[in-house]
Amino acid sequence: MSAILSCANATAAATETGLTDQVCFRGADVVSLPYPDASFDVVLLMESACRMPDRCAGAGVDELVSAGAERGRAEEDTGGG
Repeated sequence: MSAILSCANATAAATETGLTDQVCFRGADVVSLPYPDASFDVVLLMESACRMPDRCAGAGVDELVSAGAERGRAEEDTGGG
């Protein structure tokens, strides 16, 4: 599923549940995120890191860690149950 379709589905679900004032969803290149360092308190990966090509996995994880606040959290859901 493409990032654009995933974001559209997530936005539709947020709209249905009245959460659009609290969340937003955007697709981006994991090795070049369009956010300054320490932009987020929580960085959540959902079945993402395990699907990254080897050529960008290390750089992608580094970029995600940079986007998180110094005392923030990074979590990954691998879909394994």
